[in-house]
Amino acid sequence: MFARVTVVEVPPDRFEDARGLINLYAAPRARGLPGWQGGYWLGDRKTGRVVTVAFYDTEENLQASADAVTGWREELIPQVGGTVVAVDDYELMAYRGSPNA
Repeated sequence: MFARVTVVEVPPDRFEDARGLINLYAAPRARGLPGWQGGYWLGDRKTGRVVTVAFYDTEENLQASADAVTGWREELIPQVGGTVVAVDDYELMAYRGSPNA
């Protein structure tokens, strides 16, 4: 499995606006990407930092999603006054979830 980690900073007073865009646009769009396995959107209300971890089944699907996801970032992040801090791709090395999962 492969993951893209995106770090964004939004003004803290726009945190709820960012949450709204994620839930209305980013998360639903991501579900339609080939090889999409799931994702986490994490946020720090005090600093306005938002970290997205998106999982894909193959490196090919991760790379194939890059143009679409870049376009979404360029469209959505400015709407909440945000800036992209980093975008990095990784290979998942290990996963340990709940023993009941």
